[in-house]
Amino acid sequence: MRKRMSLWKGIVVFSTLALLLIACGKKEPEPAKEEAKAQPPAPFVFGVILVGPYNDHGWSEAHFTAGKYVESKIPNTK
Repeated sequence: MRKRMSLWKGIVVFSTLALLLIACGKKEPEPAKEEAKAQPPAPFVFGVILVGPYNDHGWSEAHFTAGKYVESKIPNTK
């Protein structure tokens, strides 16, 4: 039994030291960033799931109106 406890203590100490060495190791240098070419960003397309017609004077119409509001306020959305 004593031998088994000694083995587990050794495993815990070894694992702790290994994790510390890995965590405190040298950082790899970041690759040089190339200058970004001026490309317009792709449009952000979002969807709204309506449970009824878009003009039902209820939840569906409120969500449809909110989607149109987002399109008008946030550039490049569809």
